[in-house]
Amino acid sequence: MPIFPRPTRFWPAALFVIFLLTCAVSLHSDEWKARHALVAPNGTMTLTIPPSPSEVFFAGPADPSDPSWLAGLEAWRKERRTQLRLDDSDYTNADLVWTQRTFSQVQLLVWDRSLYDPESRRYTPEKFLAETERRLGPIDAVLLWHVYPNIGVDDRNQFDLLRDLPGGLPALKKLVDDFHRHNVKVLFPILAWDSGTREESSPPWLALTQLLKKIGADGVNFDTLESVPADFRAASITAGHRLAFEPQFEIRDESIAWSTLGWNDWVTWKTSRIRSRQWSAKPVGSSPAT
Repeated sequence: MPIFPRPTRFWPAALFVIFLLTCAVSLHSDEWKARHALVAPNGTMTLTIPPSPSEVFFAGPADPSDPSWLAGLEAWRKERRTQLRLDDSDYTNADLVWTQRTFSQVQLLVWDRSLYDPESRRYTPEKFLAETERRLGPIDAVLLWHVYPNIGVDDRNQFDLLRDLPGGLPALKKLVDDFHRHNVKVLFPILAWDSGTREESSPPWLALTQLLKKIGADGVNFDTLESVPADFRAASITAGHRLAFEPQFEIRDESIAWSTLGWNDWVTWKTSRIRSRQWSAKPVGSSPAT
């Protein structure tokens, strides 16, 4: 009798399982472990409960011909701006005035095949715009998403992942320039919760501002945040490259003066009401908030 049985269908499956177990063990090696604390020390990820519609919107008039509704809305706005001591200079700044006309923004994954051709190893923004605008209409801005699900696979931080995109920063600059030629602004995200990867040599507001200045990008989307830390605005001014700031959730009063864009992501009610916070910040005669 032979010592080993003849090969059967069992053995390929068994070898495949052994291969998977080997890969799983290797993923637990020190090479892949995070080298820093996985919990943000500053408590950045403290998200509040979504506000009710009455806290975010003004109800429309019962009678559209009633002039008192608009008069009351304008009176509230004037009082609110006084209470906040609001400086709306960012809303009227020549470098940021484009935010007043930005209504359509696409969150675009950098590995989208309509944006990047892996065979020719080049970005194809014209192909993306042609395909997308044919379905959605004109696009004012794109949010180029380069972080998750990639982040956390190894020790690279969000800035490393930006530098490591195909072609590096020179190729990204050309991509941004190409979008600009089609009158499309370009934003990139910042992850406040990126705390378990390689530490950058400079604070995140400086690191990101310098990277976006090099490639000529236009703004920043703040993933999971309701307020934009003032350090980002200060870094943008110091660098001489004004960036537009866009929180993911309903914008809070503390940063409304420099949050000229916003997703208002937690407000999901289907309504034609007016957003109260951005109404209080917008200059007279400007378009509604994004």
